[in-house]
Amino acid sequence: MRNRIRGLTVDPLRCPRCRLHTDLCACDVLSPMTVATELIVVAHRYEVRKPTSTGRLAVLCLEGARLCLRGRHGAPDDPVTCAAGRTPLFLFPCPGAVPLDKWRAAHAAEPVTLIVPDGTWRQAKRVRYRVPGVADATAVTLPDARATGHRLRQPNTPNRLATLEAIALAFGILEGPTTEAHLLRAFHTVVERALWSNGRLSSHELTTPVPPGARQDGPVHRAEPAGG
Repeated sequence: MRNRIRGLTVDPLRCPRCRLHTDLCACDVLSPMTVATELIVVAHRYEVRKPTSTGRLAVLCLEGARLCLRGRHGAPDDPVTCAAGRTPLFLFPCPGAVPLDKWRAAHAAEPVTLIVPDGTWRQAKRVRYRVPGVADATAVTLPDARATGHRLRQPNTPNRLATLEAIALAFGILEGPTTEAHLLRAFHTVVERALWSNGRLSSHELTTPVPPGARQDGPVHRAEPAGG
């Protein structure tokens, strides 16, 4: 049986946090790391429903990170507000966007709020002009962005990254290699376990091990014994 939490269908055989099968749960790598940079993920309501959504996973991996929803019917978008004294940066390859490494080199001491859209390419493009407060943020882009491993979705072009993947590379520039490695480990673990579970990745192709006893066809749902 499935139930619903805040309008989302929840499969009892999947972890509600990482959304993998319960015997493949990756929550142990989704631990929040303390960072100086504030992260705000602006996600379309359709995106957060997808098991392949990775933006919400980044929020689980960083202390103080926030998920703001947009595009809900009959409800306003969540406000996108930065903490006082921070410079807002919008991570998306808009026309005129500045390479993030060059921006950081010129503003080394500035505390940052990184605003990242999450959704389809079309949905993400609209965030800058449809979400109040984002249009004034400086647009930044990742230099020479390339995929770092396997994907849950196949992009149209090789420089289009998964949301968590892009956030990891951005935090590598803003925070350093330790934070980047923490986020990429979470990304690769979730992606590889999901691909392994549906047979798109073999066991010898895994770079992160699956938990002992995990099944490729998912966990078995055992009925409660009669007479409780």
